[in-house]
Amino acid sequence: TTLEQRLILSAIAQVPKGEEVSDDVLYPIATEDLVKLGGDKKASHKEFKDAVNRLYERSIVLRNGDESDSFRWIQEKIFNGPSMAFFRFSKPILPFLSNLKTEFTKYLESDIVGMSSPYAIRVYELMMQYRSIGKREVSLEDLRWMFQLQNKYPVWADLKRWVLNQAEKEINEYSPYQLTIESKKTGRKVTSIILKFHAKKALRTP
Repeated sequence: TTLEQRLILSAIAQVPKGEEVSDDVLYPIATEDLVKLGGDKKASHKEFKDAVNRLYERSIVLRNGDESDSFRWIQEKIFNGPSMAFFRFSKPILPFLSNLKTEFTKYLESDIVGMSSPYAIRVYELMMQYRSIGKREVSLEDLRWMFQLQNKYPVWADLKRWVLNQAEKEINEYSPYQLTIESKKTGRKVTSIILKFHAKKALRTP
């Protein structure tokens, strides 16, 4: 969920500059940290606690052909009052978090403020991995795996309406980039999407 995404990013933001993400450290997360990333100021302590508990149960699945491997995001959680929690990340995920810290969080804190769709944040991540190119093609099969949509929105029109259109709208409204999502067909069937984007400041008249 969007709140769980903000929890992860807030925890990574606590890592001091120049240090690697560690599984020996309990990283603090407070509700005010989530607000900095665009979280709802009116979110209840129960919502915060529920999101932490859900995240504790979440796993990441690495897929390689027919083989897959899975591991948890966090291995330990501690609550300190209604609006403070501590995370200990799982060891297998550390290389991925270190890369995320280096490549993404430096501009993420300001860019996603205002976004409420978890799909918008994920599409934005896909864009930023190709930000020097300004274009990226993603197959619908891969997109469904990345977004955990295997059995959800099986009809293209529904996937476009509830996932892609919403992501495109929020990214264009809140981020410093302008995005257009195009569909690509193989025969008569949509098989992939093409993300085309550029910085809004590039459009401004000098």
